[in-house]
Amino acid sequence: MGYTGANGTWPDELKQSDVGQFMLWIADYENVDTIAVTGPGGFGPAGQEIAETVTGFKFDTIAYGECYSACADIFMGGKTRRLTQGAALGFHRPYVTASEEKAYYEYARDGQDWQEEFDYVPHIYDVALTDMLDIVDFMTSRGITVDFILEAYSHSSYEMWTPDHSRLLEAGVVTSLDYVDFAD
Repeated sequence: MGYTGANGTWPDELKQSDVGQFMLWIADYENVDTIAVTGPGGFGPAGQEIAETVTGFKFDTIAYGECYSACADIFMGGKTRRLTQGAALGFHRPYVTASEEKAYYEYARDGQDWQEEFDYVPHIYDVALTDMLDIVDFMTSRGITVDFILEAYSHSSYEMWTPDHSRLLEAGVVTSLDYVDFAD
C-alpha cells in the first residue's frame, strides 16, 4: 500500500506488517495531521486497522493516483477526505484465496474439531458475513451512504469499481472536491 510522509514512503501492496510500520511512523511524526495515500490495496484487515487508527487520531486524508481496495479503506478513515485532480478510488467485495484458507484450515482444524474441509465452511461463512457487517458499520460511521456501499459491494471480488469524483462527493466518500495540488 502506498503512503508517503516526511521520511517514509511505502509503495507496495499493504501487508499486516505495515500496520506496525504505520504506528511507528505516526509516533515519530506527532505533528502530522494529514495522511496521503495511494496504492493497489492489499491485505484488507490491515487496511481496516490503519483506517481505524486514522479515524482515532482524527487525521485528514488525501488520495492521489490509484487508491484501490484497502487504500480506499484507509482514505475513508479521514476526518476530511480530499483527492488530487487525477485520483481514482477503487472498490470491490472482499475475497479469499484457496491457498490461504487451506493453510488456515490445516492450522486450526484440530483445535476447532473439524473432521473434514466442509466442517470449515460454516466458520468461514460466518467470518465473511461478520467482516462485511464491520465494513458497512465503518463506512456508515464515516458518513457514506448505504446506496453507495451496496453499489460498491455489488461488484465482483475481482472487479475494481472506480466511481467518478462527483459520485464520491454525493455519497460522502470525499468531503470536498477542492482538489489538492502537492506543488502548492
